[in-house]
Amino acid sequence: MGAAGSIVARISAGPFRVSAMSIISRCLVLALAVVVASPSLAADPAPAPKTRVETVSLRVTVDAAGKVQTMKPSDPQIAAGLLTVAEAFARRLTFTPARKQGVAVPGGTTLSMVIALEPRADGQYGPHLRRATNGPGVIEVGKTVAPKYQQGKENGALVAVAVSLLADGTTDMGTMATERMELRVPSAFAEARYLDAIKTSLRGTRFELDKVDGVGIPERVSVAYRFGGGPKKPKQNEEERRGSSKLPEDVEVPALTAVSLAPGIELAKVDYTAPAKAVATDAAK
Repeated sequence: MGAAGSIVARISAGPFRVSAMSIISRCLVLALAVVVASPSLAADPAPAPKTRVETVSLRVTVDAAGKVQTMKPSDPQIAAGLLTVAEAFARRLTFTPARKQGVAVPGGTTLSMVIALEPRADGQYGPHLRRATNGPGVIEVGKTVAPKYQQGKENGALVAVAVSLLADGTTDMGTMATERMELRVPSAFAEARYLDAIKTSLRGTRFELDKVDGVGIPERVSVAYRFGGGPKKPKQNEEERRGSSKLPEDVEVPALTAVSLAPGIELAKVDYTAPAKAVATDAAK
């Protein structure tokens, strides 16, 4: 038997068996310790929770004193917890009431709120109100298709238009006018293509009019559209982000706004200006 065979034979017999297993166990424990301690091989830590941002729309009625009386979610599938938070915010808001010939009267409108759900130390989320606006609700949205020439990161735009609404909530396309046009790459051809896309969308869109004293009021609305992430060119590191072709939303899309087209009629308006620090609900305190 050679030297190697002799060593194996002696480890396998008598008291050498326990000693050999002890050595092997210690080696395994040491190896495991090295693996766990190595930062390159250790498991990645769980990612820190991020702030979630939700937009919630409620159809509300407002009395002549500017207080919300009733509310109903525009989306019947909204999560119950988020709806509770949105309703709590709505109750705290005040409105400039609707008016007929200068006299305050009850009104109805769609209240849109941007709510940030910020992670807290206890593992829960604290809701904060970032933005609150109101205007006609959207019952049906026309399909918005980006111009065919637009290719990924090369083009983007933010376009706002104004259009009048008819008594049935449809749009009077003959009244459409451009209010804002910001393109990543200026081009008259591109402007025309973006406006074509918006016209197609608005023709298929129907609104729920604001009401004054129970009557739907014809109104003129301003609507904004963002294409390709917006007009600002993304930074190099954003362009090369792995696993995602979506561009950062560098420009916040202006909220839908509306004014009455009926003589002597004023629509209810929410009195809210985003504070330096977002407003929290009582439930979040």
